[in-house]
Amino acid sequence: MSGCLAQPLGKMRYKMLASADFVNKWFSAGVNRDTLRKTPAVIFNHKDLMHSEVLLKGYGLPMQSYPYSFIPATDAFVKAIQLGLGYGMVPELQVQPLLENGTLVDIMPEAQLDVPLYWHHWKRQSQQLDVLTETIVQSAKHILR
Repeated sequence: MSGCLAQPLGKMRYKMLASADFVNKWFSAGVNRDTLRKTPAVIFNHKDLMHSEVLLKGYGLPMQSYPYSFIPATDAFVKAIQLGLGYGMVPELQVQPLLENGTLVDIMPEAQLDVPLYWHHWKRQSQQLDVLTETIVQSAKHILR
């Protein structure tokens, strides 16, 4: 956009996660094409294509071939996965403690996706916005990949 900059911040990693109990119930025979066709998925919203791309590319499964629900609220989305309502693509940063303590399990390590993030801002902006931009860019270096 004319007059704006898109400054790269880094990448946010997404992983295909499920609760440990969910894995025991639905994936006792392993994560494969047959089990994925029967297992409920949780997808953020209809614009979120990460989940469907992973299953299509890795297992040849289009979205209409497996059960899923949309949960378009970040905290509720993670809570649904944590409660065992389905499995889904979650930002690693959002659930790091749940991964570390085993509450959530990475069911497809090969399916992780790194999504580049950008800070969009005016080329010419106020001093306060310059400070905000610099704070965001510096903080992202410590948080993102």
